Amino acid sequence: MATPTRARMTLYLLAGAATLLLVLAVASRLARRRRVRAAATSIRSTMQALYSGPHSYREVSLRDFPGLDHAFYEEKTGEFAALDFAFLGDLEDVTVNQAQVGEPTAVRAMLSDDRQVLACFYHAEVAGQSARIVDLETVLADGTFVVTSTARAAAPLSMPPEVDCEFHPGGGSLGALVQAHRRRVRARATAPGGAAVVEIGSLAEVIEHQRSMDMAKTRFRKGQTTLMSREELQRLGGPERFQTATDVADEMERDARRG
Repeated sequence: MATPTRARMTLYLLAGAATLLLVLAVASRLARRRRVRAAATSIRSTMQALYSGPHSYREVSLRDFPGLDHAFYEEKTGEFAALDFAFLGDLEDVTVNQAQVGEPTAVRAMLSDDRQVLACFYHAEVAGQSARIVDLETVLADGTFVVTSTARAAAPLSMPPEVDCEFHPGGGSLGALVQAHRRRVRARATAPGGAAVVEIGSLAEVIEHQRSMDMAKTRFRKGQTTLMSREELQRLGGPERFQTATDVADEMERDARRG
């Protein structure tokens, strides 16, 4: 079963990716050692804030977030309702919002009628970039997660082995996205040694599963000396900022050796 706050996972990946790209761009333009060092410090600080353990969540009202695109939330609510998804609630990842990686946001969660697919969607504003994201999520009994997301900006970041995430382009029909997600879930569940789908019915269960994912991501990140690998940084930088990303990775590795 998917978890509505699991969409939050993609949000902070998206937020982290956008922030890192901006930092790398600044370092690329100025091309000075002090700027590379500042970029390395900023990246490490962001990663420590986002991957220090389970996040804190709370149920909220969109009225508390006047800067969000409320029309987007209502539009997707109607589209998912037509696909037999029921409204479950609106949630805030307090840890992410307090980290001030981007503008404060909220996640709307809707649940499929068989309680096996959670739809999570949200409006994110990060580093001057605006994104409207849809996640589909399912939890399996072996503690793994299947996520199908339109947050392609997060694709350069690696996932822990517990999270099977696939990114799809936005703009397509939600029906097609749901079908693609269900195919992935069936393939995982029916494979040799596959685990059954966990059904979910409350926001409390959603938060419990999300905090489990938070811990998986924290263990994964803390298993890397610099919290973000050289390869991830280079993918984030892209061909235009490959050398800058490499310089930042060198600086982060020096910082790690210095303790």
